[in-house]
Parts: sequence; structure tokens; C-alpha cells
Amino acid sequence: MKTVIALLLGFALLQAGVLEIGGSVEKPLRIDSGAFSAMKQTELEKVGLVCMSGETKAAPKRRKGVLLRTLFEASGLKVSRRGDRNRAVVLASGRDGYSVAFSYQELVNTPVGERVLVVDEDGMFGLYTEQDYITGPRHVRNLVRLEAVILDSGISNQKDTNEK
Repeated sequence: MKTVIALLLGFALLQAGVLEIGGSVEKPLRIDSGAFSAMKQTELEKVGLVCMSGETKAAPKRRKGVLLRTLFEASGLKVSRRGDRNRAVVLASGRDGYSVAFSYQELVNTPVGERVLVVDEDGMFGLYTEQDYITGPRHVRNLVRLEAVILDSGISNQKDTNEK
């Protein structure tokens, strides 16, 4: 039993500090702390955590990291059809399975994109947003994966065969 636990802990440590970027991207990436620190860093002044009840879980403070949209600019969104950018979402997932979503347009075409930050916290990544009124629900601890997904509208361009 101790051997299994040791192996699992060892595997977790090997995976620590690696952020995968994948899904509908031109260039999937695996970024470790060293590569992350070499990327263009942004500082946000007042990043805190406020839960849905309005309770402050972490007081606002200065945080430094890489904008989420900068990470996706490095990977490039894979676009195969007109309108794909409008249907794209970015899922940010933590090691515990907790995931949050941002629309791609929200990240590249609104002030929100200037306020969503990925940070290196002692070898593990985290995601914070400064722009949301309630910031806690889109905070991800132990961030391990960013995935671009192109949603299907479910609407066919073909004429309905039941029409008369």
C-alpha cells in the first residue's frame, strides 16, 4: 500500500508545474514553470477572491502572470469554418476536475481579456479574473489544462425536408 501511495505522489510531483494547452489549437503546448516565466508577464493590481455569497475569501492584492489570451495567441485557435471564433470557448481545468469557461471573443475582444491571469504559485499554476464582480467561481487552483472547444450550433444550413 505504501508503494502505491509513493508512486502516486511521485507521479503527481512529476506533473506539477506543467500546463497543457490543447483542443482546437494550431499548436498544442506543454508549458513548465521555466517556459512560463520567460513569457510576457502582466501585473494586475487588485486581484482577490469573492465567493457567490459576497464574502471575501482572499483580499485583493497584486498578482503577476501571463494573460490567458496570450497563452492562446501562442497556441493559435484552429479555425476551419466561418464563425468558429464566435462559437469558441476556453475551458480552464484544475487537477481536481474543477473547470471554468470563457468565450474566446470575451478574451480577445473585450476588457475581460485584459484581466484574466494565469499565475505560477510555487510551481503550480492558478487562474484569476479581476474583471468579474464575483471572482471566486472562475478562480482555478492547480490549473493543469486549457482547452479550446468550438461549439456546434446544432443548426443545419440545409433546408428542412419537412418544409412545404
